Amino acid sequence: SAPDVRVLVTSPPDEYESARRIADAAGAAAAMPLLRETFALVATADMIFTPDTSIAHVASAFATPAVVMFVPGWSGFVPYCTPGRYICATGPTLDTLPVEPVVAALDLVHSEGRGLEPECLPFSADARQSRVAVR
Repeated sequence: SAPDVRVLVTSPPDEYESARRIADAAGAAAAMPLLRETFALVATADMIFTPDTSIAHVASAFATPAVVMFVPGWSGFVPYCTPGRYICATGPTLDTLPVEPVVAALDLVHSEGRGLEPECLPFSADARQSRVAVR
């Protein structure tokens, strides 16, 4: 069964229509918070799900559990020692990322929350790339 969660899809103003469509399809709310508001939302969230490494770093700063999706070549931008999971697509876009590992990561991070041990990947981008993969 689906967990009882409230979802907020955030975006900058130039991507709001896409965010609203995604939110509507997911039965969620959409918002365009200012930067300070975005930081406050991330700091107080139970978990973050994002393809945006800047939001992932904000989550890291507040130790907010996160599921972060990205494409190959971006593993150097994975936040260091953040509770959560990092999932890398196999192709050049996120639409190549299978749904199953994303759902598994979301389930794990949702169930463990702030008690989840941080994933501390090596500082080297090459070493990170080898550790960050579709799970």
